[in-house]
Amino acid sequence: MKHLILIRHAKSSWNNTYLTDFERPLAKRGIKDALLMEKFFFNTGFEPDLILCSPANRTQQTYDIIFSNTYRSTTIFKNGLYHAGNTELINIIKANPKKINTLVIIGHNPSLHNLLRRLTKKDFRNFATSAIACLQIDLEWEKVEDANTELIFFKKPRDLKS
Repeated sequence: MKHLILIRHAKSSWNNTYLTDFERPLAKRGIKDALLMEKFFFNTGFEPDLILCSPANRTQQTYDIIFSNTYRSTTIFKNGLYHAGNTELINIIKANPKKINTLVIIGHNPSLHNLLRRLTKKDFRNFATSAIACLQIDLEWEKVEDANTELIFFKKPRDLKS
């Protein structure tokens, strides 16, 4: 079995109108939510074999909070994730070698939301910022579109707050 973990970047700041979309940093709420999700993810016991992260500032900051201090996984900052649509995301997943059992993708909406709906065949209303979805896939990455995909969990920061 393979595990695909999808993480949407944490809430970003719109305070500096001179920054491009690519350059926007995390907002204070985004940092707090990412720290909350880091604790949640650590307790799931999943150990990523490979992390693919969009190179946008907010996704890199989300990665730094959730993964950089805890895991020693290979990480690739992949340009194609920044504006990836469904086809691009599927192709990125398919390109992974068989030895990768747990793949993490840190990216953006609407891409992740659409991918989650496509793979699970379920109608999710929202893939919130900092949310983490874990999918179990019964085939190799190259056959991800034909696989039986089971949603193991889908957590948002709101789910973890008192």
